[in-house]
Amino acid sequence: MNISFHPYSLRLNKPLVTGNETFEERSGFILKSFIREKTFYSEIAPLKGFSEESTQEVLDWLIKNQSQIKKNLLEHDWIMDVPFASIRFGLDSQRLQILADADGKPLHKFINPNAPDKVKINGMISLMNPIEAGEKIEHFLSQGITTIKFKVGIKPSQEANIIRIFCDKYKDVTWRLDANQGFAPDDAVHFLNYLKGYPIAYCEQPVLAELLDDMARVKQESPIPIAADESAYSVDSVLQIINKKAADVIIVKPMTIGAISEIQTVTEIIQQAGLGLTFTTALESTVGRRLVASVASAFSLSENDYHGLATSYLFAQDFDYVSERIENGHFLL
Repeated sequence: MNISFHPYSLRLNKPLVTGNETFEERSGFILKSFIREKTFYSEIAPLKGFSEESTQEVLDWLIKNQSQIKKNLLEHDWIMDVPFASIRFGLDSQRLQILADADGKPLHKFINPNAPDKVKINGMISLMNPIEAGEKIEHFLSQGITTIKFKVGIKPSQEANIIRIFCDKYKDVTWRLDANQGFAPDDAVHFLNYLKGYPIAYCEQPVLAELLDDMARVKQESPIPIAADESAYSVDSVLQIINKKAADVIIVKPMTIGAISEIQTVTEIIQQAGLGLTFTTALESTVGRRLVASVASAFSLSENDYHGLATSYLFAQDFDYVSERIENGHFLL
């Protein structure tokens, strides 16, 4: 088996401004293995503001442990001892692809034989430019995507009015909000109450990730359900969210959780707690997006769940190692 990793940096079409970060490019590592005359790809890409590890820490670990990766790539127990979640995700998804191919199955079917071959997806847009936002809504609708997420928490009063206009114009769309920790607790409550009565499924991470008591209060006082995103980065963190009753929905970014078995554990915990579950990318390249789609297919609590996979349009450039097809509002596997 020949294994190598390759650093990358992909430019975005324009800066992506969130409630607490601005992203102009996405960097990480593509892990490539060649076995049985086939090449397999996975991605290792910690995301600032979400991952506990940095890109530099990942690079240092990969350089130091190249020989161990080649020796132990197919050993689940060894992967579980790796200290960084993004590396565990990249290594374990690579391991499982190799095993799935040997068994003659695609990754999602190898993880879960009952997994569907397509996943419903939501779109995501910025409200910084209302005209562009309207054009992007039309684009998503033309792809059959009828659940759309707005980035909020940057210019709240402007955003709230734009959201109401779009809600009134597009009656058949279900909306989601993503604040990326952009609000103080009282401001979040005020903002969400201003949107009471509109078809908004939930608001992601209205307050700082560590303020679970404040998020629980926002949840209690908001007419709109609350989703935990940046707060949900590990098995323990998800348990804390549930214990604090701080969210109605958990957003799972596989890149921040770790190995596939860890992701499975998280989804089982969420299901047992009776909460909603949405899988989303962490702005990965097409390699990572397909892996996240496979995980979403394998572990969704319902085939009617919509997942955050429609982010390819954000990139000015991307890889062509793997295919990506979106049809009728679904990511096809």
